[in-house]
Amino acid sequence: MTMIHNSETNSPFKRLFNFIKMNAELRQALLCIMFIGAIFLIVSEKLKESNLPFVALHEIGVLCLTVTPILFIYELALRRLFISEMSNEMDKVISISNDTLKEELFYTIKKSMPSSYDNILRFGISDAYDSLDPVYLKKRLETSVNTNIKLIKIYIPYLHEALEPEILIQAIIERGCSFSIVLCDPDCLEAIEKRTRSVGYDPIDYILQIKSSIRYLQNVWRELYKRDEKLAQKLCVRAHDDFIAGSLAGFHDYYIFGVYLHKRVATRGMQFKIERGVRSEIPAFYKELDEHFKMQWDMAYKDVVFDIEKEYVFKSRNCPVIN
Repeated sequence: MTMIHNSETNSPFKRLFNFIKMNAELRQALLCIMFIGAIFLIVSEKLKESNLPFVALHEIGVLCLTVTPILFIYELALRRLFISEMSNEMDKVISISNDTLKEELFYTIKKSMPSSYDNILRFGISDAYDSLDPVYLKKRLETSVNTNIKLIKIYIPYLHEALEPEILIQAIIERGCSFSIVLCDPDCLEAIEKRTRSVGYDPIDYILQIKSSIRYLQNVWRELYKRDEKLAQKLCVRAHDDFIAGSLAGFHDYYIFGVYLHKRVATRGMQFKIERGVRSEIPAFYKELDEHFKMQWDMAYKDVVFDIEKEYVFKSRNCPVIN
């Protein structure tokens, strides 16, 4: 079915139609001219029957019905060909000098901005939010392609709020993504109690939230495993037993960084977007966060091992170290 569809889409007739098709205004103008031409021909025939002068009206009618549509289409096709060729040439110029243009742009911006803004760019800070919106995270997961999505959290509160398991499954199966997730070990009472005291929560609540996050990920893992065992390996979860300085959500080209403030859950506090950017030199803060994640990943002392039928267990680490 796909081959038939493609052959129809790429047929010469289809390409010609797409090339000369008109917008509504042009189409209405052409129909109006042809309608006037038809009226002139009809009137000229009536005049001819009455032996009255008809030649001028007849010629105008023929012109409107035959020559004018041809000129319309020719002018439209010629204009689109010119635009297409100009666009191709511009694309070539931009692609050839893309890196140079970027460097020139950054240099121009740098000269025109105060030093404080230059520092912001240099460290990679590109945006800030008052919370980590689960809808934003959902959109990012739905558009990520061939990237390792990295999360460091005590638990993930927005999983059940806006992220259906199928979103993670599609990101892995259809768009070639993988997940590396570090959560707090629910048996690590010391770290949990210290954090819950600062936000006024009961430690049991945090333990239940951590286990809920892991069970959610276990369901995702099982669906992946049913489709292909190798796909299930792209969802990797580890547990840490130490204090985490901030929550982290990392994608191909940026991190969302939140801090564990007193009396504030990290995802409901200030979030900073730290972007890798397009300059040859990686921003300092982005580099630090990237190294921080790798260190936390390596330091996490347990793997969360999922099973197709049994409950998850904590075992010695088997997940690969991130490069």
